[in-house]
Amino acid sequence: MSPNHRDRPFRLDGVDSRRLTLPLATPLVTGRERYQSRDLLLLRVRIRVDGRTLHGWGEAAPLPGWNDADLDELAGIAAQLGGCGEPRSLTALFNDHDLLDQRPALRFGIECGVLDALARADGVALADVLVAGRGVEPASPVAVQRTLGDCDAPAAIDALTAAQEAGYTHAKLKVGAREARDDLARIFDIVTALPELIVRLDANGAWGVDEALSMLATLPKERVEWVEQPVPDVEIDALLERYDRSGPAIAIDESCAEPGRAEALLATGRLGAVVVKPAALGGLDRAAGLFEQAVEAGAAVMISNLMESAVGRAAVAHLAAAWPDLPGPHGLATGTWFARDVAPDADRIDGGRLHLRPGAGLGFEPGYT
Repeated sequence: MSPNHRDRPFRLDGVDSRRLTLPLATPLVTGRERYQSRDLLLLRVRIRVDGRTLHGWGEAAPLPGWNDADLDELAGIAAQLGGCGEPRSLTALFNDHDLLDQRPALRFGIECGVLDALARADGVALADVLVAGRGVEPASPVAVQRTLGDCDAPAAIDALTAAQEAGYTHAKLKVGAREARDDLARIFDIVTALPELIVRLDANGAWGVDEALSMLATLPKERVEWVEQPVPDVEIDALLERYDRSGPAIAIDESCAEPGRAEALLATGRLGAVVVKPAALGGLDRAAGLFEQAVEAGAAVMISNLMESAVGRAAVAHLAAAWPDLPGPHGLATGTWFARDVAPDADRIDGGRLHLRPGAGLGFEPGYT
């Protein structure tokens, strides 16, 4: 495999897609939405490389509020990408199809499918492809956090007690779906009951600047590591300018979606962390570029997914494995949200660490009913 997998030539023979609706096991409630299912395109990318025809798997799962897109439109674009004639690299493919820049979920899915196929061509895991040229060995398993939606304190305490007993050290809680005082009472109940658990909060932009400043001043800094997206992106600059950083750090999540936005916020020196979702950015390559800039700016990096099926989750997990210098724990323990998924088996998590499936590429062939 070339040190730069993006320069390896291949011929794109076609992209097949199938639209799926995957029900969630329980509704996921955030400060902005209530999700009961996930609509997506499962992509099968066919390439010709080194005299062989291979396929790889990707996923296009736009999420309203992040990267709105019509699945039928994405399926139509994907169908037009095949039969491109002469071999060319992934970089050249994206340069020739700049319409994918405005459809990040599809760009992510095509990239994952091509890289999965290239890894299968060499008989190696996707993480081995992604780590090439970095001078490190992939990490497996990958440390992950336990993520909960908005739920009452007793239910959260029960779930997180079990998670801590299973080896999790960090938990992410959704906030912003209820009154601030109710959220505060719930958080204090949880951190009091679980004094060794590190808590991260995600408001999904539900607060205004004044409310966010009040919450940050009240939250226990020694227990709450950071708050993701306390305010909408249009207000994050004002929040960063006014916050004295005496409480938990501020992390951005939704603010990473617009090209160049996260980089501009990192340049302020006031961010504590970035939550990076490759599907929202439009690719594993773009996510890796943001990792580098965040590290240079002294911000922590948490790698996460955009409520994707096992295909998207696996691709992002391989990316996390290719960056062992980003310790996480990462937001990849989300497979239990799904009542039905496309992998033949459940994600394997032991001791708060996610194991990559063995085998070439993603390590499995998706199935669906």
